[in-house]
Amino acid sequence: MKMAAGINELKILGLCTSPRNNGYTNKLLNKALEGVLSCQSKYGHTFSTELYTVEGKNHQPCAGCRACQQSKKCVIQDDIQILHEKMMLSDGIIIGSPVYFYDINAQCKIIIDRSFAVKPLNGNKAGAIIITASSMGTSNAVSTLNMFFSVHGITSAGWLSAYSKSDEGEAAILSAFELGKKIAQIAEEKRHLDSDAFNSFRHIAYGTHSL
Repeated sequence: MKMAAGINELKILGLCTSPRNNGYTNKLLNKALEGVLSCQSKYGHTFSTELYTVEGKNHQPCAGCRACQQSKKCVIQDDIQILHEKMMLSDGIIIGSPVYFYDINAQCKIIIDRSFAVKPLNGNKAGAIIITASSMGTSNAVSTLNMFFSVHGITSAGWLSAYSKSDEGEAAILSAFELGKKIAQIAEEKRHLDSDAFNSFRHIAYGTHSL
C-alpha cells in the first residue's frame, strides 16, 4: 500500500523509539529525513517525510492473545493502531533506537512485538537503522532490527551506530544525512518492482511469537 497523496510521492517514516524528544536519536533521525528531502525530484518522484516519536504515546506490550491472526489487526486499542497505518502506508521506514542494556530499548521492542498483527509489512519498502549508545550493545541492536526487517520483507538500506561523544558527533550527523539519501534511492528503486518484497524474496518466518 502506498500513500494516497499521489503516485509520484514516496513517503519515508522516521520512527524514534527514544522516550526523549530532544535526545541524540531524535537528532540523527531528523538529519536522516533531511537527507531524504535532499533527493526531491532526483529520481522522478517527490519525497515526503514524517517523524513519529514514542514520547507521550500509549503503546501497550503485546498480550500474546493471537486474536490478530483472525482479525488481521491488533485488538489492543492504543496508539499502535495509528502507527501501524503509518508503517503500512510508507515506502520506507527509518527506525532509531537508543541502546538500553546492550540492545534496543523496551519502547522499540514493543513496536516489534506488536507488528506481528500486521506481518508482513510488505509493499516494496526500504528500511534503515539508527542506533545510539554510550558504550556497548550497538551490534545487538542492529541485529535485532535487521531481523525485524527480514521478517517483514523490508529491504535494508543500511545502518548507522553512533556514540554520544562530542568528537564523533559531526561524523555521525553527516552519516545520518547520507543514510537518508540512500533509503530514498532504494525506496525509489523498489517502487518499480512488479511484486511485493515479501513474496519476491520468498521470506518464510515462523516462531516470531511462541505458543
